[in-house]
Amino acid sequence: MSVHLPTVMKSSVEKEKWRVSLLWETGNLFGMQSFEAACRRLRSLPGILYRPFVCINPDTQLIRAALRWRPDGFLTRSGDARLIAALRAGAPGKPLVSIVRIDPALAEVQVTGNREASVNAQVECFRRNGVRSFTGFTVDGGDSAAMMEWALRRAAQPAEHVEPVIRLTANPIVLQDDPQPEHLKALANRLHAMPRPAGICTTAPHAASYILRVCNGIGLRVPEDVQIISVGGLDECLTCVPTLSAMSFPAERMGELAVDALSDLLEGKQPSPPPHIYVNAMHIVERGSTAPVNRSSAHFNAQLNEMRIGALRGDKVVDVLRRARRGSPTTFYKRFQEVVGATPAEYLRRERIKEAKRLLRETTMKLPRVAEESGFGNYKYFGDLFRRETGMTPGAYRKANS
Repeated sequence: MSVHLPTVMKSSVEKEKWRVSLLWETGNLFGMQSFEAACRRLRSLPGILYRPFVCINPDTQLIRAALRWRPDGFLTRSGDARLIAALRAGAPGKPLVSIVRIDPALAEVQVTGNREASVNAQVECFRRNGVRSFTGFTVDGGDSAAMMEWALRRAAQPAEHVEPVIRLTANPIVLQDDPQPEHLKALANRLHAMPRPAGICTTAPHAASYILRVCNGIGLRVPEDVQIISVGGLDECLTCVPTLSAMSFPAERMGELAVDALSDLLEGKQPSPPPHIYVNAMHIVERGSTAPVNRSSAHFNAQLNEMRIGALRGDKVVDVLRRARRGSPTTFYKRFQEVVGATPAEYLRRERIKEAKRLLRETTMKLPRVAEESGFGNYKYFGDLFRRETGMTPGAYRKANS
């Protein structure tokens, strides 16, 4: 670990009023830009002495060094909850402002990108490229997956398809290696079942690079079959094959807002600032993991969406196929099995079961109503098929997932 401990930096007025420690990960461009902006802002404020504690991977040695300086407050850029908790324990009552999303109990204020705005921008990018099927992939704890799925469903249009967000609980260090066999097997079933081309939103560069390696490992082409957008992480995005498109955040503005929030806390200006400051000014830098799909792929994806809508409406399979099919039946069935990996009847059955699972998880509808809303006209047939497909009754599934 390389610890950067420069001489104490003074603000525009020499008389000391507050001491501020900056605990900062600077392993990428965003880290450097936000750090430099925070330092500039601190230098412009009267009476503040600040000292940077900077490295690529903060550890307990850096925490001890930051605490020995006896600061009055902290600015941090580290998602390591264990280290931030140690910092708070060593300086109880001292305010802390984080520039990355962490457990709310560990920071008085967090300055981050707006998650809903981020998902909206990613979906809009996929939509411009002709993608109409979306999901998310997260390795974050807490309610990250639920929030992303909520944002995806709000962003999607009626004819577009949203899959439940894929959540993987794994140590970030593990995600730097090749995907583990059990991960490949579990994720393959989810990813191959999605209508293609599919778009995957992510919450962090290590999550995006990992799901990219999973796609490569299970034979899904990026960006032809699956398109992926990362969040930040320029260095990691450029080392992937293909290179990852990514959400870019206004690093300098976020560094300045973090300093202003800490200054308010030190001056006792409460309840301002709010506990979470969201920054909306973000954009997507497109690289190799996103690209416009060809016209035939976009047209076929529209056919899949039309079939799914008909299936959930309870239409007969033959009627759904007659409305969705364009051109030669032989060409349609061949193309369908190449892209979806199932027959049209299997796909429609799978979509109905998938919708039934969602309704059982997310609503309190009575079981006959669940059967009706997911396209099954006969409740007994629904129960028998659901048990055959999932290994449990609808009621048991709801109880296990409530």
